[in-house]
Amino acid sequence: MNDDYIVKIGDEADKFYFIHSGYVEVLCKNSINTLIYLSKGGYFGEVGIFITGKRSVSVRAQTNCILYSI
Repeated sequence: MNDDYIVKIGDEADKFYFIHSGYVEVLCKNSINTLIYLSKGGYFGEVGIFITGKRSVSVRAQTNCILYSI
């Protein structure tokens, strides 16, 4: 759904996401400023999985999305 959070800062990082379709917004720590927009072929969640164990950014759907996760 549009404007739904997929992950939030501080959540436990248990998945790595790949975008099959749709458009997401990656938000910085204040959850107000946008760091980057990602679309088909993009991915997120790798920092939490491989480095910190926690989510370091929030990611919010801007359109309906199909995501794959590992």
